[in-house]
Amino acid sequence: MNNTVKLKIPNICISEVKYIFDILLNKFLGVDVVYETLDDGTRGCFKILYNSKSIEISNNFFTTANLYSKDRLPQSVYKDNVHIDNNVYPIVSLFGRINVSTEEDRIILECDIVSTAFFMLTRWEERVIEDRDAHNRFPSKSSMAFRNNFLDRPIVNEIVDLLWALLTSIGYKGRRKIFDYKVVPTHDVDRPYFWISKRKSVKSIVGRIKSKNLKDSWLLSKSFLDRKDPFDTHDDLMNRSEKEGVLSHFFFMTGGNSRYDNFYDIHHPRVKSLVKSIKDRGHIVGLHPSYNTFDDRSMLLKEKEELERVAEQEIICGRHHYLRMQMPKTLEIWSDIGMKWDSTLSYADNSGFRCGVCYPFPVFSIERRETLNLIERPLIVMEGSVATYENLSPKQAIEKSRKLKNEVKKHNGEFVFLWHNSSTYTSVWNNYSILLNELYSY
Repeated sequence: MNNTVKLKIPNICISEVKYIFDILLNKFLGVDVVYETLDDGTRGCFKILYNSKSIEISNNFFTTANLYSKDRLPQSVYKDNVHIDNNVYPIVSLFGRINVSTEEDRIILECDIVSTAFFMLTRWEERVIEDRDAHNRFPSKSSMAFRNNFLDRPIVNEIVDLLWALLTSIGYKGRRKIFDYKVVPTHDVDRPYFWISKRKSVKSIVGRIKSKNLKDSWLLSKSFLDRKDPFDTHDDLMNRSEKEGVLSHFFFMTGGNSRYDNFYDIHHPRVKSLVKSIKDRGHIVGLHPSYNTFDDRSMLLKEKEELERVAEQEIICGRHHYLRMQMPKTLEIWSDIGMKWDSTLSYADNSGFRCGVCYPFPVFSIERRETLNLIERPLIVMEGSVATYENLSPKQAIEKSRKLKNEVKKHNGEFVFLWHNSSTYTSVWNNYSILLNELYSY
């Protein structure tokens, strides 16, 4: 039996429309699609046809070539449950009220879930909304997801589930693509060792004494006397990952020209030995580009090549320092210099589903109007977000992380978390050690 579906689309914004349907139907569901472009001026809907039946989805966004402006932002957010064959599918729609009707040979969906998914995956709201924080980052509080209380929901995954239900309802006989739930530990190595420089370490302890932070001063002094570097947790993290049967990803810095980075020399013997140890144990070495690389191609390429020389291998993955990201320029640079996947897209000030999804997905450039040769693996939880920006107690941080993880499990997605190797040495971080257990647990 032929399980290919035909998709009739309007003759406008073809690159964008094909991108999002390729993601939703092919990449996420495993459905083969052939396209037919309508030249009759019809822009009202998308039609998915299988045998003699169809699904008609309203097109409320891809109606003009000028897509990305403030007046094109969603004006209302609709949340409702859609009932298909006695099953319930919770849906968020940014482009139209949710309503489903059924006729003899067709199902009509009045809301534009296609454009909702495109909105979330491309993050185009971040280009047209000018709000930025002190580090020139788009803050969660300016996003549609935060302002409308769905940052904790992978609404694109929910749309995918609905699309599958609609397809099977019209008789589709193919098999759904299977994803396996996985935990993906990542570690941004801002400072691999605390005691790498005695002068700087002593200065740090003296600074804590002067600020009357006596407990941390004692912890650091004790670690020096015990000859145990408080930042040297790399083996512990790898041991945890190996116990769970997963790989740790360590993202190293190789440069920087701001006060927020350049804290170590990638060529220092201890650092080079650490990189080799990670490789020898079968874990992943990636790049943590410095603070000002997010819009600087030459600087980013230089740092990538420097790490490749030290690691003696191609570097294909990483995450930007301070989660700095300019959409879509930063990811265009990554694609241009040969990086294969990024995991920067989480809000520093709020954990959750910035892209509305817990699957890796190909990146689309709204500037070039093309799919980039780059995969985004969205970051879901960063320890610094829940503990510092959100100011959650350890118990609250565990509860939120567990809630987000359960959403990922529901969709068999990737639970990507960030735990810095240096998040252990202070009296504050000691209280959050139980959070790391939750992040690793299946």
